Amino acid sequence: MIKLIDILKEINNTIQYRKPNFKKEWMEANRYPEFQEMGKEKWIELAQQGSITKLSKIKSVLSNVDLDFDSLEDEKKERFEKAFEKGIIEMPIAVKFEENEYDLVAGNTRVAGLVKNNIDPNIWVVAL
Repeated sequence: MIKLIDILKEINNTIQYRKPNFKKEWMEANRYPEFQEMGKEKWIELAQQGSITKLSKIKSVLSNVDLDFDSLEDEKKERFEKAFEKGIIEMPIAVKFEENEYDLVAGNTRVAGLVKNNIDPNIWVVAL
């Protein structure tokens, strides 16, 4: 007999994460005064030096997240669902301001979609 938990573990193992497209995500990063000040090129340099963590490790200190997938923009949900079906997800980006202060810069729909599918997503963290 196949258990649901085994199926979910298998799905989690089949997700491949792509490194974020920092040029494309500049518009999201540009909302933050710290990134505006440094400009696009320095943002890209800094962002490329980030690291990967799991949502579960920073969830309690991560701001700017809406996990209600159904309430999000239809176009973004459709884009997520197509990527999810392919099994390739671009990592969402969070910024780490201080030890216990993180903010989701880009990828809210991806985070919400993965959580909805019982997956603890990888998050690309840029430290300021």
